[in-house]
Amino acid sequence: MARYCPPKAMDHSHLLRVPRLDGLVVDPDMADIPTVDELLVDPGKAATLAPEAAQTLLIGLVSLQPILIQRALMLPQVPPRERSKENALTVEDVAVILNVKPSFVYEMARQKKLKSYKVGKYIRFKEAAVNDYVAQNGA
Repeated sequence: MARYCPPKAMDHSHLLRVPRLDGLVVDPDMADIPTVDELLVDPGKAATLAPEAAQTLLIGLVSLQPILIQRALMLPQVPPRERSKENALTVEDVAVILNVKPSFVYEMARQKKLKSYKVGKYIRFKEAAVNDYVAQNGA
């Protein structure tokens, strides 16, 4: 009967050094590894990487992936611009704040669920009205 022998602990510390991920060479032995920027410009370079170099780059990129996904999925911010004294918000501003479609904001205004006013043909919202709506209904 065969005995189970756990594998010997391997030293992977060299894999934690991500060479040139930020354009800087961390280890002189890995100076020939292209930067991520270079690989983006010429993806064909990835096919010529040594397996150890590919593994090192891949580990570095995998460690960045969750952070990049989180940043990519963050809600867009209302673009800064000068507001009137009343802090008038457009339908698009309110849609971004509430994370809904603009058509839903128009419908809430039509049903008087969200206090609004008109400036000519345009619907505007006071920041206080949107804050009250969020406080009452959550968003």
